[in-house]
Amino acid sequence: MEKDNKTYMDIPKEKFAFASSSENLHDKKFETKPMGYFKDAFNRFRKNKASIVASIILLVLFLFALIGPYCFSRSYQNLYVSDVDLQLYQYLTPKLSFMQGSGIWDGSQKETINQLKYYRYLGMAQETGHDPIAKIYDEYDDNGTKMYDVRTDRYFTLGVITKTLTEEDYKKIQEWQNENNIQVLLPYVQYESIQGVYQATVLVKGDNNYWFQCDVNGKPVLDENGNFIDGYYKRGIDD
Repeated sequence: MEKDNKTYMDIPKEKFAFASSSENLHDKKFETKPMGYFKDAFNRFRKNKASIVASIILLVLFLFALIGPYCFSRSYQNLYVSDVDLQLYQYLTPKLSFMQGSGIWDGSQKETINQLKYYRYLGMAQETGHDPIAKIYDEYDDNGTKMYDVRTDRYFTLGVITKTLTEEDYKKIQEWQNENNIQVLLPYVQYESIQGVYQATVLVKGDNNYWFQCDVNGKPVLDENGNFIDGYYKRGIDD
């Protein structure tokens, strides 16, 4: 290193000269045409294959959303009017298993119910095995009426519905029940047996979730063991 320094030091000063003593320094002029921001971005985009594939997918989804509704004879709004089953699920909130109990996207909502509806939910829980009431926040009296602030699972509050099945469909459901050990078919309710003292024609008849006997206030009539008394048909039409 010292030897190199000595070599440089021995160079005469007259050998040195300014690169430009009078002329202004400037960048070299481009020989190509100037390129705008968007053109440059597009050229970069064309070279990125992943971006092109993603854009094609988005374009297909957009076209499907735009053209799809015209490919069906009925709009999805009209389906809620004509399809009874869809009407039941029309206003359900999203339900994700890993959000269970959080109150957000777990299929639940907070509501205030009276004692009549509270008993109805109790009956639904006993018959179906799925409790519509996820949590009870408070119980209080409101001008002589007992009220409950609860969080309910909207999917379980749907309860039981009446369906007309063919014999073939009925047997298929029975086979599925036996294979999966899950009960789907429930006994039919004989409303005449549960409206003796309670006016079922007003609040009970037509509601498949009232399968138990009630008193004049809609409170379940319990047996000596504290259980609901059912109103199921005990015999078929051939008996």
